[in-house]
Amino acid sequence: MSDPEEFELPERPVLHLTPAPFKRGVSAAMLFLLAFLLGYVLLAHPPASFGWMAFLGVMTAGAGWLGISMAQARPQGLELRADGLYRADGEVICLLSEIVSVNRGAFAFKPSNGFLLRLAEPRDRAWMPGLYWRLGRFVGVGGVTHKAQGDMIAETIALTLSSQGKD
Repeated sequence: MSDPEEFELPERPVLHLTPAPFKRGVSAAMLFLLAFLLGYVLLAHPPASFGWMAFLGVMTAGAGWLGISMAQARPQGLELRADGLYRADGEVICLLSEIVSVNRGAFAFKPSNGFLLRLAEPRDRAWMPGLYWRLGRFVGVGGVTHKAQGDMIAETIALTLSSQGKD
């Protein structure tokens, strides 16, 4: 293996992270099932308290909205390029120069099969269901993606950071 001091990413996209079609379908189906079950409880066995009825109604609508968002999300992926992490359509998720650390531990607050990036400065919120979310200084990557691809991107980013002396 080469010395981390010499590690440098090429200019073209190096690694791709793509959503698994089966996982996307199962995720959307589970959200629709949850919305159906919550709606059934709300209509067939309504709680006596208005507060609980409102809570069930909001949860039903939220689960349905998430299911629709997951089903309608285009199955595009992410690309790790020499200067940062991008969506496949070219939108910047974060630049490598902004990343302070990579967390892929078992107890990290991260998406399943994914990793968490901590940025130096906060960025605008963004979300692509099952692929990534960005909230302030944190970017969570993963969800319905392939574990091996996510691990490879996280390791490449960590190696790049260690060669720059950041991590």
